[in-house]
Amino acid sequence: MRAQLACLLLFPVLLFSSLRIFGGGQDSPGVVIGTVSVWGFDFQVGRVTPRTILPGTQVFLRQGDFTLVATSDHAGKFRFDGVPAGSYEASCLVPKPFVRSGPEIREVNVTAGKTVRVDFSALTEGSISGRVLGRSGVPLSGIPVCLGLPEPMYPAAPHAMRTRSDANGFFVFHRVPPGRYHLGLRLDPEDPPDLPYPRIYFPGVGTPSRAAVIELGEGEELANIDLVLPERLTERLLAGQVTLPGGRPAASARVVLEISDYPYLIKGGETTTDSLGRFSLRAFNGLSYQIRGLGLVGKVTAETEAMTVPSNGPLNSLVLPLQPRSGPRNLLVNPSAELGFEGWIAYKESLIDRSQGDACFALRNQAYVLQDVGLPEGSIGKYALLFARAATERVNDDGSITGLPCLYGYMMMSGHGRILSYLQGDSMLFAGKKVEEWQPIYGIFPIPPETGVLRFFLQMAERKGNPQNGSLARFDDLGLYLFDSEEEARLFVDRLRKSEWVLRERAESSGPADSVVPPNIALQCSACITEGADAFQQRGQVVLKCEIGPDGRASECQVQRGLAKDLDQIAIEVVKSRWVFTPATRNGTPTSGSILVEVPLADCPARR
Repeated sequence: MRAQLACLLLFPVLLFSSLRIFGGGQDSPGVVIGTVSVWGFDFQVGRVTPRTILPGTQVFLRQGDFTLVATSDHAGKFRFDGVPAGSYEASCLVPKPFVRSGPEIREVNVTAGKTVRVDFSALTEGSISGRVLGRSGVPLSGIPVCLGLPEPMYPAAPHAMRTRSDANGFFVFHRVPPGRYHLGLRLDPEDPPDLPYPRIYFPGVGTPSRAAVIELGEGEELANIDLVLPERLTERLLAGQVTLPGGRPAASARVVLEISDYPYLIKGGETTTDSLGRFSLRAFNGLSYQIRGLGLVGKVTAETEAMTVPSNGPLNSLVLPLQPRSGPRNLLVNPSAELGFEGWIAYKESLIDRSQGDACFALRNQAYVLQDVGLPEGSIGKYALLFARAATERVNDDGSITGLPCLYGYMMMSGHGRILSYLQGDSMLFAGKKVEEWQPIYGIFPIPPETGVLRFFLQMAERKGNPQNGSLARFDDLGLYLFDSEEEARLFVDRLRKSEWVLRERAESSGPADSVVPPNIALQCSACITEGADAFQQRGQVVLKCEIGPDGRASECQVQRGLAKDLDQIAIEVVKSRWVFTPATRNGTPTSGSILVEVPLADCPARR
């Protein structure tokens, strides 16, 4: 009886507390909403992003001893109605195979009559692990291992998960989303330049076509994925001098070395010239490079032509002559579409049109193409000019243009993909009134802090209330340029609009073609010097830049570093008559290409 009486006396207290906490106050209640989602590494943008939602997940809202429970719906959303003002603790029960991301308990402050949002995120538990081994089976420590996509959306700038092997050669990738992957070395442009190995795919092959595709399920743990590396590449020295116009040494100039064996350039090293313009860089036999210099001529930015470095042997007499830029540099790869879609990502009905002679991009029915451009150092605070010429092929009966050729873009953080600003404006929309009337479209924008990448878009959009009817938009003379001031950029645009000057550049000056392999030396010999040659007392090497034809023979050679006129000519004749080269190839087909070679000079053997 006493127990029953105690319960009856306690019941009003509990009831009062419950009413006070969950709806008994004088203030109108609030609402708590949110979403439960799964996040994962997005290999297309190189960062962690929302991947999917989690329906049927229990979410708890607590205050003292009392708890409210909600369950996320098919869209991963949950909702608590009628929550009195106050401070609460929110948590969720993440189902397997996922794990909670962030703090276990979130503090939620509910205000009367207001809606408060609290979101929960989870990560997948998938993992891929193994060891990095040498040819003899010895574990290798400190090796950067990459996990990438077999078919990346942006082959010219792929993203990858990266980790390093530990002291026992062991590596593990945690929280990998389900999918199909390649494992290997040098799959990411950010791999360190001093890595003494070529690109290698699991299980130890050199080409993606032979690589094993690793398939990972949701929350699956794959182990014993061992990566066997070839022998270490041997080092070689690349040395030379950067010069100003007239041959004077260029002090404090930057020299940049990039590995050119792959569809995108990988860092190969960087240094600065000394007071005499001299430089030296470590490279590896077995890897081809391109090298270039950057500096100032007076107050004008200057750069050297990118030179191809063959895959084997030292080069000790490179000469990189700086030349002031005659105009702003076009940062786009393949801006004139002469190489098809190389360097670009194309969607829907995107075409390369050659019907009018030169190639151009042709887009139909809301198709678009884009290119992500990494901005050079010192770009923050400058002004970016996005430029194109556009035309449409059809006019409606009422005189309006069918479709809307347009240009736009994004400023994004490097490596994160977060959009910092949108690049759009009226001058970027086509406003022509005639069929095949080419019209410039452009936009000028300041580059905000943290910007590392600019995304350049072309699209055949659709005017409101005016369908495209299959019309084709053409785009030509594409350009992305940087200027110190907005006024400089506008003067440049005026120059383009008032003249017939075309922005086309040779495709190779804008960036490497994805499928181009440079020429290499197959057979070489020294140049023989007779006693009758001028400057006989000189000995050493002549450095030549030679044009190699599809037949593997040198057709033209220019002296980059000579000794004397007669000796230089001897070196040229020897290379053209006796040296044999492996020709450059594009898409597997032999083509012409240039190469730097060092020709050693030696005394002729005595005749008997």
